[in-house]
Amino acid sequence: DGINHMSQAQKDAARQSLGLDQPLMQQYVRWAQNVLRGDWGISFKYKQPVTSVLGSMYQNTLLLGGLAYVCTFGLALLLGVFCALHEDRFVDKLICKIGTITNCIPSFWVSLVLILIFSVNLGWLPSSGAYALGRAGDILSRLRHLILPLSVLVLSHLWYYAYMVRNKLMEEMHETTMETD
Repeated sequence: DGINHMSQAQKDAARQSLGLDQPLMQQYVRWAQNVLRGDWGISFKYKQPVTSVLGSMYQNTLLLGGLAYVCTFGLALLLGVFCALHEDRFVDKLICKIGTITNCIPSFWVSLVLILIFSVNLGWLPSSGAYALGRAGDILSRLRHLILPLSVLVLSHLWYYAYMVRNKLMEEMHETTMETD
């Protein structure tokens, strides 16, 4: 709304300083050169350089990604071994069916359902953010905020890797039994 209160001279000066008075191809080339130099411009939301905004947020991404990686592969290994040891029994068939169904559900849908249940209806978990306002150093606040996104990341990838572990172990076990026969 602030742009509507600018005079035409102010608008022209702003367009010139931003390079918006140049042809589109020239704007694109300048943008690409800036990106390659590490200048990603100014964030509209935070009103500061994008690189500094990203720099302050990469720690949360690494924490969430690292925990999701460890949990997904740890649980996939356990689940895959369990299913392989109980091959073709009721529990294996049940886990395989549930895993196949849950693997087909898009992660954005799982996210929305978990937020609806645990944040909106029950009020147990926060629906967004990395920590409660003003509590960046509080470990418990960070852990509470990690539960939902971590659950979604693990659930969306768990069965794929568990199924690979299960099948590889069953293949190895079948080869071993064939060699001993």
